[in-house]
Amino acid sequence: MDMLRYFIVLKHEKMLPLYIDSIGFHEQENVNWPNGYPFYHWLQTTEGEGRFQAAGQSFRMPPHTGVLLPPNVPRQYEAVTPKWRTAWVTFGGSQAQALLASFGLASPSAYTWQPGAPLDKWMIRMTRMFANETTPGLDGSTQLYRFLTYLKAFSQNESKSSQFTHNTKMQPLLEWLNDHYQDSSIGLEQMASRIAVSPQYMNTLFRTLHGTSPYAYLIQLRISKAKNMLASDPHIAVKQVAENVGFYDASHFVATFRKLEGITPEQFKLLHHGSPPLA
Repeated sequence: MDMLRYFIVLKHEKMLPLYIDSIGFHEQENVNWPNGYPFYHWLQTTEGEGRFQAAGQSFRMPPHTGVLLPPNVPRQYEAVTPKWRTAWVTFGGSQAQALLASFGLASPSAYTWQPGAPLDKWMIRMTRMFANETTPGLDGSTQLYRFLTYLKAFSQNESKSSQFTHNTKMQPLLEWLNDHYQDSSIGLEQMASRIAVSPQYMNTLFRTLHGTSPYAYLIQLRISKAKNMLASDPHIAVKQVAENVGFYDASHFVATFRKLEGITPEQFKLLHHGSPPLA
């Protein structure tokens, strides 16, 4: 069974963050659009396999694969198997470009996901949801946003796959730091040895993944642990907290805490436990 819907997009709906232009699922015919399409275009395989070409790139599209294209990019796609079924949505919106960028969803790009992920059936579900609508309006905007969150959460493209590999390599270091932050002697050499790389490479990779250096992350981790201690125990001394989280001396701890949190450890403790009792 095929189903496709093209919608009326009223002027006020074009101001929505996202809106649906068309949506559907069907047995895919061969397509050649030398001028592209004036909206963002998502196309995924539900059965069989196709081949998709756009922006100088060629993508094989077995099940659990989709492509995301920006407006007006030339594209050509064709079936590889005797039957190729697809689901798609075309969309725009006042915040479409910004939302895709904030989610890190590159286009043009191919995405893959594991069987059983929500992406497998979400587009068909959306099509049926709006099968009798003239314009999906705000509901369509909401469902599109949910689709983008699923694409972000459950799919991988080439760059995300690489990032996933790097995150996996970095995970033992993060776990080790969480277990050993109390050790004031931790340095870059010791950190790098946990993942068997040079300190220079570790520093570069860590900055790429987390936007900060490994040592700055360790300091933030120590301050986070200190905040938990200060908030949970009204009687603990600031000097004791400093020692517990790996600072050499209390004055360095207080200065670091103030720099990161904008208040002193004692002031932070008072926020949670009130003023100390009068003698």
